[in-house]
Amino acid sequence: MDLGLRPTDRVLVFGASGWFGRELRALLARNAITSKVLWVPGPSSPAGPSETEIAEFQASVVVNFAALTRERVAIDGEAPFMRTNELLTRRFHQHAEASGVRLAVTVSSGAAVTEPDHPYGRMKAAEEKSALELAESGRSVVVMRAYSVSGGYVRRPRDYAFSDFIIQAASGEIRVSAASAVFRRYCSVQDALFVALQQGADGRSGLFETGGEYVEMGGLAAAIVSSVNPQAVVTRPTFQNEAPTSYCSDNSSWSEWSLDAGLRPADLQEQISQAAAVLLTS
Repeated sequence: MDLGLRPTDRVLVFGASGWFGRELRALLARNAITSKVLWVPGPSSPAGPSETEIAEFQASVVVNFAALTRERVAIDGEAPFMRTNELLTRRFHQHAEASGVRLAVTVSSGAAVTEPDHPYGRMKAAEEKSALELAESGRSVVVMRAYSVSGGYVRRPRDYAFSDFIIQAASGEIRVSAASAVFRRYCSVQDALFVALQQGADGRSGLFETGGEYVEMGGLAAAIVSSVNPQAVVTRPTFQNEAPTSYCSDNSSWSEWSLDAGLRPADLQEQISQAAAVLLTS
């Protein structure tokens, strides 16, 4: 399927060394994209191209994944965390505002609406607002608000249930730690990036939320066992008298945007197979 990138496009990617950056590399390779790409690593990686080299690249598409993740609040402290992310946001804006840019894409988080009092949630909410203000005649801006997503190129696979369950299943036992019902919706990172790029390249601006099939963690574990290792067992603590929790969108914007992009998103079993093919062979 057509991503919407032109052979003449020059694609600048911030945060290229992280999970989403690695998924974008795989997506572009899978679609045989011939556009020129400048990969700029994330803030925790060795230095990449200089600001002069980035400016001289003269990007027409700017994709931003560069941000400190939520666990860095506890590590760095709130003030340094916010300061670093503000610097990364300003760098994205500086290059996205260049006259030759026709599309800018950036990634937010469900925390922008579910955790408005947490530094990470406040930061993402502010980033969403400022990014959408970049949209103007001749330039499209797409904000992807990511909730739970899947993909084999995740940098810390044991930190996320989807990838962790796959690794556990391969070893013979999935231990679900939640002692109450926990619900999520999963879509693949590459599907979400496809939608963002294709719709933005087509001239659309706006924000969409990731979605997918509504699944409880026990159901996710069972689906992973059936796909990865049918001999594996699933264990879980006895349920406590706690209310179910849900971290996901209502699926409406994901359904609309993916339909408009002409994409049939990978279903849960397909996502499991795709992620396992990378996680269990790398």
